[in-house]
Amino acid sequence: MGTPLVSVIVPVYKTPEQFLRACIESIQQQTIKDLQIILVDDGSPDKCGDICDQYAEKDKRIQVIHQKNGGPSNARNHGIECIRGKYLIFIDADDEIYPKALETGIAAMERTNAQCAVFGWINNETGKPVDCNVTEIERVITASEAMKEIAGENDLCGGGYPWNKIWNVDAVRNSHNGEISFFDCTLFTYEDKYWVLNMLFGLERVVLLPDVFYNYRFVESSLTNSSDSWKRRQFNAYAAYDKICDYLQPINQSAYRAGLCKYFRFSYIDMMNMRSWRNEDIEWYRKTKKSVLKVCKRIHLGDLKKFKHYIAWIFCLIYCRI
Repeated sequence: MGTPLVSVIVPVYKTPEQFLRACIESIQQQTIKDLQIILVDDGSPDKCGDICDQYAEKDKRIQVIHQKNGGPSNARNHGIECIRGKYLIFIDADDEIYPKALETGIAAMERTNAQCAVFGWINNETGKPVDCNVTEIERVITASEAMKEIAGENDLCGGGYPWNKIWNVDAVRNSHNGEISFFDCTLFTYEDKYWVLNMLFGLERVVLLPDVFYNYRFVESSLTNSSDSWKRRQFNAYAAYDKICDYLQPINQSAYRAGLCKYFRFSYIDMMNMRSWRNEDIEWYRKTKKSVLKVCKRIHLGDLKKFKHYIAWIFCLIYCRI
């Protein structure tokens, strides 16, 4: 088999049929035709696996992996093991990518000698489509700057999302001892951001594109609003940012401080939002306070951005010990 230009990995699990078909067809309709399309059926109990097989029968570029359910990170990792392309991108199975996304992104990478391209997306989380532009004009930044922006905010530099970024596979491997980073399967919150930061380390340049090339759909789980689900996501987010900060501290101080400030802000907001109903689940609240104190103990003068953050930090150092 020859080397395709782009490997596209799509983890698939319980995706509504119309969305899955639209996703696969949006990849097939790319103006770049030299593709390896890897559909990873993550043990989906419905027709998803059969639908993937149907497309593979008609399109030799499509490779289907059927596996026991292991979660999206596990599915993505199995896809990574199979890539043969010069470039890599992930697509979520309920989303769509626009026809010129790969052509435009790769051309920009080759023109600017960047190892990663980032483009904008349409966010449908609120039910009303919102354009999320990465930049107003094409610009190139260092990978170190991209790490700082992504660690410190959710949407800067395209956010910590794998589906709006194209990677130069050889460049990544050259900076990671010949390997492509795997996703951490212990995380289900901010796992994408942790992976993106790992991928960026050791690269030189990232090109930001003004184009909106991705339609992000938000299919809400029935468990999302349960208190148990919120607890799991809350503390898994803390675990993810512990790993993010541990990873960044020895390699990129500016990104580490940005990540630490982000971590402190959202954990502090969690605690303050819980104060009004803390007596309804005092153990949950105490566990949150303990987590906030853990973050506070990492902070030193110079780590936070604003005076009000230092006031909150000092308050937490006292209050969270009570």
